[in-house]
Amino acid sequence: MRKILLPLLAVVLVAACKKETTSTPVQEESYTALAKGKPAANKINICHYDAKKDTWSMISINRSLWERHEVHGDIRLDDPDLDGYVPTNSCGFGRMGDCNDHDAAIHPLATEIPGNGMDENCNGMADDLLSVGDSYQGGRIGYILQAGDPGYEAGQTHGLIIAPAGGQAEWGCYQTALSGAGGTAIGTGRQNTEDIVQGCPTPGIAARLCAELVVDGYDDWYLPSMYEMGKVYANGGILGLPETFYWTSTQNDYLSAGYTNVTIGVYGYTSKNQSLSFRAVRSF
Repeated sequence: MRKILLPLLAVVLVAACKKETTSTPVQEESYTALAKGKPAANKINICHYDAKKDTWSMISINRSLWERHEVHGDIRLDDPDLDGYVPTNSCGFGRMGDCNDHDAAIHPLATEIPGNGMDENCNGMADDLLSVGDSYQGGRIGYILQAGDPGYEAGQTHGLIIAPAGGQAEWGCYQTALSGAGGTAIGTGRQNTEDIVQGCPTPGIAARLCAELVVDGYDDWYLPSMYEMGKVYANGGILGLPETFYWTSTQNDYLSAGYTNVTIGVYGYTSKNQSLSFRAVRSF
């Protein structure tokens, strides 16, 4: 019996070794469970289409093989730009919708930048059309510059964003003529505000409260000039401005500064020590 078994055992061992040494190295491995963790440094996860089975599945491949899979329509899932989003995929993996996985500024929640021909928020439109009243960059669009306005650029969308809320305060520095702060036109409110904040140390005044405002990370707010507030007034019905009289950053003299009646669209001047409503704006 021993003479028969030993030759058989030797045959089995030889056959097993032969099979192991002639097999093709494994290039891909199934990656169907997140519990397995991230792939090795030289591998990436992809959503792979099996044409024979007509099915999609998540697998891990050597990074060097990606171009071969890409031409077949497979989808890379390792988020190369690290923005937290991956392309829409049939494997149901990750936060989907990224239309450019090589640019961290492009993903479904990105802010669209009008006029640059790019689709930052991946909604299929190169440039979203902005309208007065739209929520945008910390507030709502209060006015869009038109031809003839200072700062207008043909083919681009710029204008004023109005803060979501305001308050009431004095203009400040009654009986003091501040240097500057006399601009009335569109585009002068920011400089007016800087002049007021630098020249009037009084805390809690309208211009200072606007300059100190931060909404959604935007910190470049200012008290609008007389004509800037007038443009916002024209769209007040859409914006729902609740009060009637609003301060502007336009100084008249040592006693008075400009206000806008947003109910009837009248400009005027009143004493700086009056407490009126104010609403910050920022340019975009």
